Amino acid sequence: MEKKAFAFFDFDGTLISGDSIVAFVRYARKRGFMPRKEYARVMLAAAGFVLGVKNAADSKNAALRFRMKLSPSDREALDRDFVRDCLPAAPDLSPGEILP
Repeated sequence: MEKKAFAFFDFDGTLISGDSIVAFVRYARKRGFMPRKEYARVMLAAAGFVLGVKNAADSKNAALRFRMKLSPSDREALDRDFVRDCLPAAPDLSPGEILP
């Protein structure tokens, strides 16, 4: 049977107030999953959005690009721990059900 991956987005603020990407990036940095240089690049992209020279989608893509450099097991650990620690209202998901 083919495995299917799902991504959940919180557009209405039911799981977390504010932008969950901001919280996710801060959490990843704090937990050592995002090197300082990558964090600085993300902050530049965020500044570009605030100044109106980058759109929201480009800024968010830049913020999440670091995930693709992680091993699958590190991505799973980061995603699982973020949901557990930062999204208390999230449904109980098994590790394989959190972001690919």
